[in-house]
Amino acid sequence: MARGIFKVITAALAVSAAASAAHAAGFSRGTADTDLIYEDGNFNIRAGATIVSPTRKNTKALAPLGGTLVGTDYADTYVIPTAAIKLNVTDDMRCVGSVAQPYGGATTYAVPFGTSAKLHESFASTEAGLTCGYKIDLSKGQFWVLGGLFNESFNYDLTAGGGAIKVNLGASDWGYRLGAAYAIPEIALRAKLMYRA
Repeated sequence: MARGIFKVITAALAVSAAASAAHAAGFSRGTADTDLIYEDGNFNIRAGATIVSPTRKNTKALAPLGGTLVGTDYADTYVIPTAAIKLNVTDDMRCVGSVAQPYGGATTYAVPFGTSAKLHESFASTEAGLTCGYKIDLSKGQFWVLGGLFNESFNYDLTAGGGAIKVNLGASDWGYRLGAAYAIPEIALRAKLMYRA
């Protein structure tokens, strides 16, 4: 019973910490859910979406085509999606397919803003990847070797010149992640180090 309560508290703290990390840095929105590798079961799915509605108001702003931006909120509401599926390949090897949005930002102005007379600007990166872990049982705990590949796409949109200029850019590239972890499942202890390139 006490172990079950400890796991619930640990999970709640982890979710709280992840939510704080996702929004504290502004453009950083979160990371791929590779922690599903450690879950019990041969097949696991975890998915969710977080809606964020920031409030950022202009105290002074240049509106070259007239009107006022003072007191208006320019930060757009956004959704952070996350999904992961885990499959045990063998008793000691597991793989997770994941989708996440690591970075993003968006603004919309009530009237054209700044020297470029911007109306809207947004960018977002979306990552889809596969991460695998191999478990080595130790006399106390487990040692994990982790690695995987991901594809990250980047999209940028701009509406400026009071609506006369529209820019839409996009690109994608491959990356990899490597890491190691040590876990003692009996006491819900895990330390992980992951490098993402």
